[in-house]
Amino acid sequence: RLTAASASEHAKQRTSTAVNAAVDLAKEKGHTACVALLEEAMKKAYEEACASATESTPAVEEALRFYALSGDEARLTALLERGIVNVMATDKDDKMAIDLAKR
Repeated sequence: RLTAASASEHAKQRTSTAVNAAVDLAKEKGHTACVALLEEAMKKAYEEACASATESTPAVEEALRFYALSGDEARLTALLERGIVNVMATDKDDKMAIDLAKR
């Protein structure tokens, strides 16, 4: 059954996937300024998604992995301190945040 909350979560995931693809393409083409702008926009979007979360959701788990991959210690720490995120959650490639932080 599709609820308003699950529809919203699905829309966030689709948007995030599109932005991640844009970041990957900008990196591939060497557009570092574009990468920085897109990554900052993603950080703000993840902050908003995490601010209202009361439990681990796909958006919160994706934020955890993004912060780990991008080396954003401040946002990663703030998210972990809230104690709501599943740190064992994996992405589509079965990578956890710890795997991405090691890159």
